[in-house]
Amino acid sequence: MSQHIDTDNTAAHTVDGSSPGEGDRQDPPSSVGSMWETLAPPADVDQQTGPAAYEDSAVSDVTEELADVPQWLGTRWRDLPEESMGEVWTWLRGWVDWLVETHRIPVDEIPACWYRHPEIVEELWAAANAEAQAWEATTPTMTPMTAWHFHLGMMRDRLAGKAKACVAKNAHVPTRSYRPGVGAAVLPIDEADWAGHLAEIRDTQPVSVSSTQPAARWRMCAVDVDEQVLSSEPVDVASTSPSMPSTVTAAVRRGTDTAGDVLLTATAIVGAGGGVTATWWEFSTDGGTTWEKVITSEVDRSPGKSTNGHQDEDEQS
Repeated sequence: MSQHIDTDNTAAHTVDGSSPGEGDRQDPPSSVGSMWETLAPPADVDQQTGPAAYEDSAVSDVTEELADVPQWLGTRWRDLPEESMGEVWTWLRGWVDWLVETHRIPVDEIPACWYRHPEIVEELWAAANAEAQAWEATTPTMTPMTAWHFHLGMMRDRLAGKAKACVAKNAHVPTRSYRPGVGAAVLPIDEADWAGHLAEIRDTQPVSVSSTQPAARWRMCAVDVDEQVLSSEPVDVASTSPSMPSTVTAAVRRGTDTAGDVLLTATAIVGAGGGVTATWWEFSTDGGTTWEKVITSEVDRSPGKSTNGHQDEDEQS
């Protein structure tokens, strides 16, 4: 017979088996804050710095070299700042003196009064910039040879004869202007005509032209600010028809194809009689007395039909 144990009436025991007294009861633990509150604040430390930035010595050298390059170098001559022109002229004269002496350039190419000729100044300024840019590379390259010396010869060809009068007189000869108040090299633009050119409005109209289209007269119309309709002179537009009768040119040999067959070519020329509706090839084995059509060569040339190749035999049967 099993024994029943009443757990509800069983007395509680301590670890050593004795019953706990009322005075032995322990209070529940008091509430404790976050454990981070018990940690002491970290001691002040010096802020650590990251590794030093990498510096490329080659880049640094180029940067130092570019610091000596004038800021206006590489600027269009007409865009150079006026306040820098004294410095620009001094620099350019030194470069031109070096160029003439080094390359033994005669006066018929660069005269002593080169600075009085705008077209020569433009050439020399462009050349000076090209020569400076060609030597910017920090390693040996073909740029000085291909981008500078190659074009130097062509520039000298362009300069030759630009100041013939100055060279002949061994002094600067100003270019004369035959129009009062207008520079010698300024184009004599008709300002009224120029204003009219700016006010022009052009339009293009495609017109279909074929033998099925009737002849017609065409003109352009416009309405001005006064609501007046303006129109151009009309022009006749019609399809053109050949005046000669239709013919077929003589067949010619065009070599052979990859299979070894001889290639023959002829051209049907459409004449006044109308279009060609079909083409084919024939051959004769009796000297031209009788001819036999090659069925596979016949092509329907009617309007709307494809003419990219021969018709199949099934279509001819």
